[in-house]
Amino acid sequence: MLSHHESGSALIEAVVIASVSFLVVAAAVSASIRIVVNGAELQEAARAGAVHAARHGDADSARAVAAALYPGIDITARQSGDRIITLATLLTDLPHPGGPAQAALVGRAEMPLAPFRSDRG
Repeated sequence: MLSHHESGSALIEAVVIASVSFLVVAAAVSASIRIVVNGAELQEAARAGAVHAARHGDADSARAVAAALYPGIDITARQSGDRIITLATLLTDLPHPGGPAQAALVGRAEMPLAPFRSDRG
């Protein structure tokens, strides 16, 4: 049987372990949420740029449109044959028990060029 002193030490140890475990799980959940939210935004930014470029035939305008809609996201666009390919990239800080960690998140979209492109905005 444990003495009163030993049982108190065991309780403190259990509380410390539970607290550390909670912090690790909370950081993982927070990082996961940030990745999902930013990933959806990146995908939408890439799609918006690709759709605009496919309709107007201009990869430069794809970057401008996507950057205006989603400030802080780096957009690259290129034409490959009859398709426009856009990549949206964001460097983000993720919570980590050892301190913030950076991750590069990427969204990608590819669209066929519209056969009758428009000169209108």
